[in-house]
Amino acid sequence: MIIKSIEYKNFKNLNKGKIEFSTDSEKKYTIIVGGTGFGKTTFVNSIIWCLYPDSLKSENFFSYDKTISMEVNDEEDIIVDIELEHENYDYFISTRQTYRKQSDGKCYALKNPEQSIMRVNRDVGITESITDKAQILKTIDKMLDKELFPYFIYDGERNKIEDVAKKGNLKKAVSQLMGFQNLEYLIKLMNPNSNSGVPSAISMRLKTNQKPEILDMYQTQKQEKNQLIAELKEEPTGIAHYENENIANQTSLEEKEEILNQNSDITDLQTSKKNYERDLITNKNSLNSKMTEILALINSSQLVDYMLSYTYNSNNIGSLPSESAFATELAVPDVSINSIDALIKRGKCLCGALITNDNDAYKHLIMQKNYAEPLNYPLQIKNLCVAEEQRASYCVDYYSNVYKKIEDLSTLSTLVEEIQDNLNDVIQRLSGRTDIGQVQKDINNLKTTIAHNEGIIESYKTQIAKLENEIKAIDQKIDSYVDYSDENKKTLKMKKIAEEIFEYENSILEASRTETLQRLNDVVDEIFGEMYAHTRKIHIDQDYKVDIDLLDGVPDILKPSTGQATVKNLAFVTGLLKVMKEQVKNQDVNYPLIMDAPFSTINEDIIQNVASHLGDYSNQVIIALMDKDYNIMKNHVANYTGITYRISRVNGSETDVVIKKEE
Repeated sequence: MIIKSIEYKNFKNLNKGKIEFSTDSEKKYTIIVGGTGFGKTTFVNSIIWCLYPDSLKSENFFSYDKTISMEVNDEEDIIVDIELEHENYDYFISTRQTYRKQSDGKCYALKNPEQSIMRVNRDVGITESITDKAQILKTIDKMLDKELFPYFIYDGERNKIEDVAKKGNLKKAVSQLMGFQNLEYLIKLMNPNSNSGVPSAISMRLKTNQKPEILDMYQTQKQEKNQLIAELKEEPTGIAHYENENIANQTSLEEKEEILNQNSDITDLQTSKKNYERDLITNKNSLNSKMTEILALINSSQLVDYMLSYTYNSNNIGSLPSESAFATELAVPDVSINSIDALIKRGKCLCGALITNDNDAYKHLIMQKNYAEPLNYPLQIKNLCVAEEQRASYCVDYYSNVYKKIEDLSTLSTLVEEIQDNLNDVIQRLSGRTDIGQVQKDINNLKTTIAHNEGIIESYKTQIAKLENEIKAIDQKIDSYVDYSDENKKTLKMKKIAEEIFEYENSILEASRTETLQRLNDVVDEIFGEMYAHTRKIHIDQDYKVDIDLLDGVPDILKPSTGQATVKNLAFVTGLLKVMKEQVKNQDVNYPLIMDAPFSTINEDIIQNVASHLGDYSNQVIIALMDKDYNIMKNHVANYTGITYRISRVNGSETDVVIKKEE
């Protein structure tokens, strides 16, 4: 299949024009260059819409500029025509859809797209027109099956080259590309576990023993077999459900892991944030505890004691007893002036001596009144000093304790401020960034779900094997109820042959798949090494999922990236084309490779390698890309480029573009 040209009208911002593609086997490249938003994706979609309109039927592709110029109830058509050649025919495929402008100012499709095909047999010159929808679909599928076109036509939005190896129908697509479908159809026909298979149809011709009890057992076993076959039919549906779910989960997992790789600094920041938050709580608690301890000391009687002690020491009261004014031994404790006056009045001392005016006893008592309470200051000061000296001994410890706690409080307060500042800084740096913690949780959940689903799939497969064995056992019982007449012997022999064909062809298919898988793995690995790097090795599993492994002894200094995934899948598609050509040597297996912005995620040096290999096994390469990517690759594909176009704005239009050939 080689596309010769495309002509379009009113297809989004592609107003009206025609593009011819290079059909030169030596100059395979047709390049369309344009800026962002200029219509590169629209151009690729116009090809898809013309060939497979049902795949884009929910889209409104009508021209914005044309809508503005129309009146309400005016009608216009989108038209896309493709001319291509396939095998010995020239095809002219036309797809159109009528739109009407409504009162809300928008245009809406009046009906589904309509296709028509005209083909010319180049050998005999006979022209044939095809208008029946079923026949049109069959004709296009014969050139490029609708399930296969996503592996050769990439619009960069719905169908990205980065996602090619994640497609759910990849195994089926590879079978079609490698020519296994005929063998698979034969195996399906010969399947003894299917009611619609040949062995089942042959069994219907067997004549059973006519004894009622034998007939009843025969019918019972047939019913059991039919029930088991019905159950068996349901099992692949369950497998498909969980396989498709896992494909979606795997895609999400890879996307989440890519986010994780691209934001590895956030992980460090979130760890710091968590540590700062923990330290902040711990030190704030310590700060509050220390403040409580200080308040308890301040609110206690010890503070009053300390203040008194401080006053005593700061005023040097302790030195008073030694000063001359207070240096006397005449003071008698607990003797008051009133006691002395009572003795004088009584005229007689406690010892019996008489007290009279001017005698020695009288004079002695009068003198003693100067040192009696409350006039005995020296003694009171002496007693005060004794008491304060005792108080001072423990107030020193109180002061040291309070001072130490206040120092600790100040240190903790400074530390809390520093931690809070650091935390605020981390929060600011994380503001607006991806929540990596949630991404990691999503990754863990996806891995758990994938493992769970794989377990369910294995249980389904175990159940299938069990059902197949039960059906086989019932078949043996059914055979035992059959009359072994000559006619039945021939029928049983035919059934046996059909079952042997099933076993033989199934083994052939499995061997072919294994051989093809290994060959594909080797080819893709070789191509990937040439495109990207020889430090990595490609691994393709039984479901044709592609992974990249490091070669032994090579350090992992590069993180997985979208660009790496793109190159991996470009290598995979190129490898598919090569192995397909090897497998079906006698058939026309020319498929175009059509891509929108395939290099947008690839480094400059890698673009050069990829561009020079894309056309190795495809007879036609059509690429829409940005100027920066074109400038990198153009010198490397100059010898393989047949035609180059450039997209530019139509004068006076904000949306419509024109595609012109560069000379």
